[in-house]
Amino acid sequence: MGKFSRSWQIMGASWKVLEMDKELLVFPVPAVLAAAPYLLLSALVQSTLQAIYQAAVYRYASEGRAPEGFDERMLAGSFRRK
Repeated sequence: MGKFSRSWQIMGASWKVLEMDKELLVFPVPAVLAAAPYLLLSALVQSTLQAIYQAAVYRYASEGRAPEGFDERMLAGSFRRK
């Protein structure tokens, strides 16, 4: 049995437990509310870093040299022939 099918079985078993005792739904709500600011901050940091990297790749593609602070070999590896 693969990991994917085991995951589905665990998810199905968990759903059945929640159907039997709906009061268990109270626990995830505060956990999600407590984690929300950290998830938003993480998404903001990730999108900022992605935009910086995309700008560096664009500058490398258009000017042929790496911007300051970036490794030229790393940016050259962003391209491959089709």
